[in-house]
Amino acid sequence: MISEKLLLEVLDYPNGIVNFGLYDNEVMVLSTTACHDDIYNVYELAHLCKVWAKAVGYMIESDNSNECRVYPTDENGWILKKEIEFIEDSEPEAIFKACEFILEREI
Repeated sequence: MISEKLLLEVLDYPNGIVNFGLYDNEVMVLSTTACHDDIYNVYELAHLCKVWAKAVGYMIESDNSNECRVYPTDENGWILKKEIEFIEDSEPEAIFKACEFILEREI
């Protein structure tokens, strides 16, 4: 699924996350400053991950299947080299795995 580290990058939780979990097709997140859970649909969260990836120099392309492709880009958004492909059980899971890969490369 998605790691706490990636959630902290993609979502704006500056003080950290207490707990998170997947329930049906929703991710529930409890931050250190909130007194309630924030709930994200997995498709909404996958879209936010794609936006984050673009902000750090990668384009993620997916087509409603169980795979996605990642392309490193330059500062103008032009593709620099061949894609890396991720295949999982669902499109959001493939996007999360791709973003975990990007996160590890950016550290």
